[in-house]
Amino acid sequence: MEVTRTIRVKLEVPAERCDDLHRTIEQFNHACNYSVQHGRNDDGYLILTKSQIHDRVYHDLRDQTDLPANLCIRAYSTPSKR
Repeated sequence: MEVTRTIRVKLEVPAERCDDLHRTIEQFNHACNYSVQHGRNDDGYLILTKSQIHDRVYHDLRDQTDLPANLCIRAYSTPSKR
């Protein structure tokens, strides 16, 4: 049996970096929505193959946002099956 635990951690962001954090969250949200909207096959189903979804949306996300590569990839990656 697998057990999942959640650990709550308080994030302390310096006041001068709050805007950066909010901008990153907004851009990541955009990247997730873009991935769902544009990561579909011709039949309307979401693309689940990592290489196909990467080819479809990765470069657009890099061009449209200031997100680093790892956050762009996380935006369109499906959670691993456990």
